[in-house]
Amino acid sequence: MRIRLVSAFCTLLVLGYLAVNYATSQEAGQSNKAGFMRLKLEPAKRILEGIALADFQTIKANSEQLRKLSLDEGWMVLQTEAYHQQSQDFKKSLDLISRMCEEKDLDGVALAYMQMTMRCVQCHKMLRDSRKP
Repeated sequence: MRIRLVSAFCTLLVLGYLAVNYATSQEAGQSNKAGFMRLKLEPAKRILEGIALADFQTIKANSEQLRKLSLDEGWMVLQTEAYHQQSQDFKKSLDLISRMCEEKDLDGVALAYMQMTMRCVQCHKMLRDSRKP
């Protein structure tokens, strides 16, 4: 009887550990995604600040930072052709921002930033739609 009780207790202990470990790993995955999103958001905000101050150096440096982030494996959240196309279009808008910085065309930078922002919005909409049941 005592052996059964100890076995049952150990089984419950192991199952509890596995359940907590699974929940923690799920939360860590969500936390990693949120952390990566924060990494993308900061240079995007600094680009806007650079536009407001007409600081082409800040704008260009932060668009290059976003481009580097787009090469990270955490970038490709979905493995679909539509998501890949959204990512490519986003990168093209970053290239346009850089080109407009080189030309010192603040209106062009602002327009390219707007295009980049629309790509962000469209991509996040796609991600939300993909998670709907």
